[in-house]
Amino acid sequence: MKLHLDSIENFRRPSRKPWLVLAVLLIAGAVVALRHLTRWGWPAFGSGGQGTNTTASAAGQGERPAVSEQPLRLEKASNSGRPQVPPPPVPPVTPTGADSRLALDDARALQNRDDLLQAREKYLWILANTRDAAVRTAAEGHLGQVNVELVFSSRAMPEKTEYVVKKGDYLQKIAQEHGTTVELIERANGIRKGGIIKAGDLLKVLSGKFSVTVSRGRNDLVLRLNDRFFRRYRVGTGKEDKTPLGTFTIAGKDVEPVWWPHGREIPYGHPDNILGTRWMALDATGETPKVKGYGIHGTWDDAGIGKSVSAGCIRMANRDVEDLFAMVTIGTPVTITE
Repeated sequence: MKLHLDSIENFRRPSRKPWLVLAVLLIAGAVVALRHLTRWGWPAFGSGGQGTNTTASAAGQGERPAVSEQPLRLEKASNSGRPQVPPPPVPPVTPTGADSRLALDDARALQNRDDLLQAREKYLWILANTRDAAVRTAAEGHLGQVNVELVFSSRAMPEKTEYVVKKGDYLQKIAQEHGTTVELIERANGIRKGGIIKAGDLLKVLSGKFSVTVSRGRNDLVLRLNDRFFRRYRVGTGKEDKTPLGTFTIAGKDVEPVWWPHGREIPYGHPDNILGTRWMALDATGETPKVKGYGIHGTWDDAGIGKSVSAGCIRMANRDVEDLFAMVTIGTPVTITE
């Protein structure tokens, strides 16, 4: 009976071991902490300190991969407040005087070998890239010769087109269609004045556009073809700045012109006729005041070329004005500057 009572007493007072509960809680907390540390890139036990390997392993097992450090570095660079400035452009190389003179020698060698198109491009390059006044002057002189030879011959050039004469064609019609002159077509193709063309003939026809600029102070006239330098001519201008400034067009052209000073008729060839062999009348355009009686003409007295001695017109040597007359058309723009 006593034994029975002792069993009941033991049943009612079970033995307690609180240290066991604490141990279980500590182990569980360590496991949870280890999982969190491993997730955020801390090395796991036994990894040898290679946290990145642990992260990669976790990622391969479906765990969230650690954030790469590269985006963090980019973010810091973008938040630095310094704009991304591109490198400065490389400035163009300006040829020295020696380079320009060598280029001039090359161009002249091409010209002497009759390679006029290559010589032309070389001279144009010199004008666009050198400031050496002596070299530029020489290049302009030679380039003018080359351009005149190209234009007044049957040689090919970019500004020319090949035209096959069709039935019913005549030179005036072809010239108007291409914006050129009959005389230039004749001279470029070896057709005598008033000559006949026939269907099937192949012509070289200039289709480029000329423009003229006259400098009153320098007493020169610059002719351009498609806005590129063609030739510079020495001219005479009006004394006491009588040559009007502004923009004009060539409004009329006369061969062997009659001069009408103050209503008096002086025929071509008369000793008092100062107009030379050609006359091109000027008509003001835009805001330029309308003027009458001004033009570009030849002269029998070359002593006035390069000087300001005329009554206001622009004088050219007869040989020069005849070439200009053959190239420009009615409507060609003319600008007169200081």
